[in-house]
Amino acid sequence: IFAAVLRQSYPEKLSRLWVRQWMMMWWLTGFVISLAYTSNLIAFLTIPKNPQRIQTIDELAASPLSVLMQDYGNFLPVALKTSEDASLRRLGSDLELFPWTEVGDSYIEYAMPKVMEATHTLVETYSYLMLVQEMANLQEETYFLRDIVYPGYLSWLMPKNTPYTSVLSEELQRLVESGIIRKLYKDHMGEQNFKIEVSHWQTLNIEHLQGPFMLIFFGLLLSSITFAVEMSVTKCAET
Repeated sequence: IFAAVLRQSYPEKLSRLWVRQWMMMWWLTGFVISLAYTSNLIAFLTIPKNPQRIQTIDELAASPLSVLMQDYGNFLPVALKTSEDASLRRLGSDLELFPWTEVGDSYIEYAMPKVMEATHTLVETYSYLMLVQEMANLQEETYFLRDIVYPGYLSWLMPKNTPYTSVLSEELQRLVESGIIRKLYKDHMGEQNFKIEVSHWQTLNIEHLQGPFMLIFFGLLLSSITFAVEMSVTKCAET
């Protein structure tokens, strides 16, 4: 039995038919088990593992990445530190502010290099982040999280008590609900082009071995039936 698993020869001669059938199925079982182990070991040692992308706030809070944000008086740092959500509080405690400068672009010169070093992540409004990403020419090397920390709003300043407020609000809401705003935003702002190499190779699992194990099962069933028939014939011959 152990010789079959270790792919070693068996010197003894088997005389009974059911024993030969049973050993044939067991040798096939040992071959499948050893082949599956060897294949998974080779796949583990040779197939490159793709990095897991962070997509949610909880995953970001659990990662070693620190959060970067420009210090221009935004409410977000205080809101994160006082949030009731544990993940947001964790991000607020690790938040690092960098100053705004009149000369040069601190996003390009300070923030994006830290992002590319895989030590920090940058938080800002979605549209402005897309602009920074394009200016730094890092559309294929960086990506946006699926979760949004806070939405950004644009306001229309109108005279007080103007009768057009409700009309404009209703029409703007209709544009949003119909998908026109999203279509215009997509046409003008573009889409994310983050590329990640995905390997088409995968390790063997039990689903790939269903066929061989079904053959083993039917072979063992056949050998059991043969054994039962031989026992019946032997008893009949003795009587």
